[in-house]
Amino acid sequence: MTMCGVIILILNIIYTKDPLKKDMSFETYHGYRIFLNIICSIACAMAFYGIYKGGWKYEHVEGPMHHFDVSMLFLCVAGSFLQSLFTFVASIATLGTYKHAGLLLFDELTHMGQTVIQMLLMLAAMSRKPPEDFKETRTKQILMFLLVCNVAWWILCSYELKGGYDLFAMENDYYGSSAWYVVIHLAAPLEILFRFHSTACFFEIWSSGKPVDSDA
Repeated sequence: MTMCGVIILILNIIYTKDPLKKDMSFETYHGYRIFLNIICSIACAMAFYGIYKGGWKYEHVEGPMHHFDVSMLFLCVAGSFLQSLFTFVASIATLGTYKHAGLLLFDELTHMGQTVIQMLLMLAAMSRKPPEDFKETRTKQILMFLLVCNVAWWILCSYELKGGYDLFAMENDYYGSSAWYVVIHLAAPLEILFRFHSTACFFEIWSSGKPVDSDA
């Protein structure tokens, strides 16, 4: 999944200046984003099912680290929604006039949905204790898959902030380059931090639980 994202980024960098292949590169990049949003949403739903049907017990968690994790998640999600909201508005306003407005609209809809369900999954998992056979369940594998997907998201978001200016032609035209520069440099670092923090949280959840005693 991560390697696929890296390959698409390389192709986007190569073809973004080619007028004949620029549109294809743009569509491929956002098509990959949509695929990643959908597959992550499905994985989150499956992990939810595994948590609620797999014997995870609610455990009241206190302490500064838990409060810090939760606060970081809410702060970073706010940044993610800020960027998505601005792109969402611009997409609706330019439907019928901008070629890729529909693609960007669907991308942001799936992205906001994926962000919400992932946020709820992490909050649910961090407040529950997995069963002793957790390491043998499919839920553990799904959590590792989500960890890898968030690494892929972290790479994509970092690229968009550092060098993906051609990906925001619609936003630059609609809001103006100066206004969009401010928005992207406020929101994108929080989105990057959200994906990085999510990776750490998924690893913490994935590594929890006790190994099953084979002699029992």
